[in-house]
Amino acid sequence: MRYSLLLSLGLFTSSLFAQQVVNSTGKVLVSPTMSVEYSVGEISIATLFSGQLVATQGFIQPNVATCIISASIAGQDSVCAGTPTLLTATGGIDYQWFNNSTSPELLVFPNPGTDIYQVTVTDASGCSATVTKTIFGKAVPNIDIQSVAALCVGDTAHLKTTGNATNFNWNTGANINNIIVVPSQTSTYTVVGFITNDCPNTASVTVEVRTPPQAISAATNEIIACADTISLHGNTPPASGSGQWISLGSANISQSSQANTLAKDLVFGDNRFVWSVSNAPCPGPATDTLTVFYSNEMPVLYPDDTLVLKGQAVQLRLLLNDSISQLPGYDLRLKTSDLNGDWSLATNGTLSFEPSLGFTGAAQAIYEICNALCPNFCDEAIVQILLLEPKDDIGETVAITPDGDGKNETLIFDYLDQYPDNSIVIFNRWGQKVFDAKPYLNDWAGTYNNKPLPAGTYYYLLNLRGEDEFVWGNVLIVR
Repeated sequence: MRYSLLLSLGLFTSSLFAQQVVNSTGKVLVSPTMSVEYSVGEISIATLFSGQLVATQGFIQPNVATCIISASIAGQDSVCAGTPTLLTATGGIDYQWFNNSTSPELLVFPNPGTDIYQVTVTDASGCSATVTKTIFGKAVPNIDIQSVAALCVGDTAHLKTTGNATNFNWNTGANINNIIVVPSQTSTYTVVGFITNDCPNTASVTVEVRTPPQAISAATNEIIACADTISLHGNTPPASGSGQWISLGSANISQSSQANTLAKDLVFGDNRFVWSVSNAPCPGPATDTLTVFYSNEMPVLYPDDTLVLKGQAVQLRLLLNDSISQLPGYDLRLKTSDLNGDWSLATNGTLSFEPSLGFTGAAQAIYEICNALCPNFCDEAIVQILLLEPKDDIGETVAITPDGDGKNETLIFDYLDQYPDNSIVIFNRWGQKVFDAKPYLNDWAGTYNNKPLPAGTYYYLLNLRGEDEFVWGNVLIVR
């Protein structure tokens, strides 16, 4: 209780008690416990806030004032450390918290142990008071999970807790600190750890489950290339994995880590490539081998021509003078033919021609051969068949005696070296061809299919330079 000594110039009245409080000295001692109004006669009114008041010139003035205000902070006395809790200050109209917040309410996150929170409260009369609130933060355990980040489907994962928790509850139902799981797909595991039941902590870990890699390089394992650059296509690796193209030869791969890329500088024949896919930690890699057959060979064809007698059918083996052995295979067709007879071409390259009745002159056709694997690699050649009518009154008779004595063994023309493109056809008396050659090398010894022909007269048609340079004659075989 605080008392104040008052000096009065006249009658001193307390409005609180509605009575005079005057002593013989003109001084009054009061001890207010709340805001009280005092008056001195009819002169003035002053408000005393529990302090010493002195009358000056008929007025009561405060000398020293001490406020009386009821301020407090409401809230929990203890919470789990780090858990938010609300503090509410009362008793005024203005509030100033320790962190400069001016709201009556403040959300705090107590630390482990004791925390003290302070607020200054001011009421409507301007009177202020500072109050505090003590909160005890109960310990929350530290907890974490150690585990592999990823595993292959079917593998086990060891989940180990770390920290100071003493009790555990897993979302798998287990209640021990370490567990073993075999997830079939990517899964999240959660454990609640606590020291006391009212302050738990939670930790989670996600274990990614990966599948073994697969490698698929193409729809088939062998393809054909007609150019020295080809597109390679592999399956897309898993998002967690990777792929790699590997050349088993001299070909170059432009972007080897891309599933779809280009291979360049192929060589003729087989070019082998491997598509390799990995997806750790699954075993691998998985591989698939692709064989690319590069066929860049062109056929090379040469013209064919022959001489026959009027009315004779013809069969020519067109491929004998062509270069096609380098091809992996070929397609043969008769591309064009004239109307001077019936033409047909067998798959083995034998051309058959049946001339129209009475036709003489040149019959022509064109045949084509293409690389069977690369159908744009083609060549063509012309076939010309001359059908002539024998002229008995033209030419000479030459005798040969193929008996092995070294004299007159073969049919010889001394001037053939002047006509390197010559050709010859020899017929029997029935018009059947028994020999032909292009060029003729002066080497016919009266044989057919390497067997001696009967003695008798045969006739020849020697083509020196095109269809206008013919030499007719007879050859007599003497045995």
